[in-house]
Amino acid sequence: MMLHKQWAGLGITFQETPIFEAPEEVILATIRQAPFPKDRKLFGLMLLWLQTYGTYIHVERLKRMITDLPSHELALLGGLFLKVRKYTKDHRFDSLLKHIRRHFGEHTPTFPTLSDHTFFIERHGLDQDFMDFGIEVAQVNAASPKKILSESQLININLWIHHRCLFGVNFRADVATIIKLHHPQNGYQAAKLAGCSINAGYRHWRDLQKVGWLEQV
Repeated sequence: MMLHKQWAGLGITFQETPIFEAPEEVILATIRQAPFPKDRKLFGLMLLWLQTYGTYIHVERLKRMITDLPSHELALLGGLFLKVRKYTKDHRFDSLLKHIRRHFGEHTPTFPTLSDHTFFIERHGLDQDFMDFGIEVAQVNAASPKKILSESQLININLWIHHRCLFGVNFRADVATIIKLHHPQNGYQAAKLAGCSINAGYRHWRDLQKVGWLEQV
């Protein structure tokens, strides 16, 4: 399963050949493709990853990526990010939550197709974080920490995480990664892949060129 390969590339211990991508891409692929709440296991693993390594999420990049998402996908992200914000106290997630709430305005819609059966909710308890975004489901909990690699292992296997640890979680780190993985020909191509402005792409490209980064490819 492709999603399992993508999460294996982020340190989730699936017995799959890993595909190494940025966490933002993998999170959005999961939101789009994994049936919720049916695939509770995968969402629990995603929540585990976010609670453990959410500091490696590039919030500004993700905000640009979710601009045109449909409401039900934004609502799923809202429930997840609210849980992460409460668990980690990482204030960067406030801007993501604000972005999602602004989309809904004063009246958050409900999403019956994403909801659990009433009996299941009564048995396991209502998840208030998802309910805040119009999704009525039983409690969604993070998977066991045994299901994820250590930080040092993750940094060693995933270049996106490695460079964000090295440069900080910013577009420079992402341009550095894109140069290594995708071999863009110039700052414009790097900017398009990173999701930053063209000016920023060229600036990072030139600075990385000064220190010989392009020659190391």
